[in-house]
This record gives sequence, C-alpha cells and structure tokens, in this order.
Amino acid sequence: MNKLFGEQSNYYRKMDIKKRKSLEKIINLGAISALSPLFAIQSVLASQAAVIQGIRTLQGQVWINGRLAKVGDLVRRTDRITTGKHAHVVYVIGEEAYLQRDQSEVLFGEDAQQFFRVITGKLLAVFGRGEKTLHTPVATMGIRGTGCYFEVEPERTYFCLCYGWTHLQPTANPQQAMRYTSFHHDRPVYIYPREQQPIEPVPGGVYNHTDDELLMLEALQYRSLPFDINSYSEGSYY
Repeated sequence: MNKLFGEQSNYYRKMDIKKRKSLEKIINLGAISALSPLFAIQSVLASQAAVIQGIRTLQGQVWINGRLAKVGDLVRRTDRITTGKHAHVVYVIGEEAYLQRDQSEVLFGEDAQQFFRVITGKLLAVFGRGEKTLHTPVATMGIRGTGCYFEVEPERTYFCLCYGWTHLQPTANPQQAMRYTSFHHDRPVYIYPREQQPIEPVPGGVYNHTDDELLMLEALQYRSLPFDINSYSEGSYY
C-alpha cells in the first residue's frame, strides 16, 4: 500500500471492500477538482473518533460573516460564508460537509426548517441523519439522506439530487411540487421564477460536480457513498 497509510494500515485492512476500493481510487487521482485528496484520506484513516469541524481547505479569499477565514476556523449555525473570485472552500458543520465554489454566498439557519439558504453561486453538500429544509431564491427542498448540488443564477437555479430523497417545491408555483428519490444523479432540473413552467429537466444532464468530490465530502464524515463509485467512468462528471 501507499506510504500515506503508514501506521493506519491495520485499520485499512479491516475496512469493508467498498470503502477500500473508494479510498484506493482517491489515492490514484492525485487531485480532485483542484483540491488535494490527501486530507480526505487522512481524515478517514485517522485514529481519532471525532469528526474534525470547520474549514478543512480553502483557496483564494473566503469570508465568514465578512471576516477573512483561514483553515481551521469553525463554521457555526447562522454563519454566512462568502467566496471571492477563483476561490473555493471545504468545511464541516456537524454531520454535514460542504464544497463551496467561487463567487458564492450561503447563509446557515438555526434549525432543520431553515437549514441553509444558497443566496447565489455553487454549493455541493452531503448530509447526516434527519430531514432538513434547504432554500434558494426560487425553490424550497425538503431532503433526507441526501447529497445534492446547487448552482444559483439570477435567471434560474440548477439542482441535482445526487442521491437520497427530496420534496422540491418551486416558489413560483407551489402546486407543481415534486417528491422523488435519486440513486445516482438521476434527475437534475432547472428551476425558474416563472409560474407557467417553473421546473424543467436539464437537457445535458449532470455537470460541474463529480462522484470524487462527493466521496471526498462523505469521507470527512467517516461515511461512504451509497453507490459503488468504481461502476462509473473515472474523471467524468456525474
């Protein structure tokens, strides 16, 4: 095995096959969307039981409530996270992990009904147990057991339920709410602020987020993906 595992090799050998294959794939990548995967592997193989909270990695300018952030800073409920041009940040809050891309703004709430609001920009998120309600300018999403990706633009919102369950309710026409499940990015949609047709399937399918990034986020919570990442094409967007 790679020397990265070091003294944790015994722990690795005791892992189930699914997790072992996922970790081997991360090692072979060398990079995950400009993020080094090494910290994710080290988190999974760490001897400590507690999940490390706060900012795990960042690039460029990132602000917490208007204050410049650094690696190690905690992110708390009710905080506002903003990223500058060409910036990105990975952080952990409770049982959730997030990859927030450049020029994005996310506001966290105090409870499950106001879990977070993506004000603008791009966010990939994986969640722990329980139902939560997520908000964008054009829709509300009730989710459970989920990984999902958002791109909030002025004229529309892109939403991919990567896996899990959602109750998607467009603000422009609540009567067109949908309940559905996804196993592997099964139904990405555009959501518009128009009453006549607020939800449309995405013609080109899934874009701008990968299984490798989801694996990285779940690894920060000592969890694995609900599907076998090795069954899908390496390096592709799914």
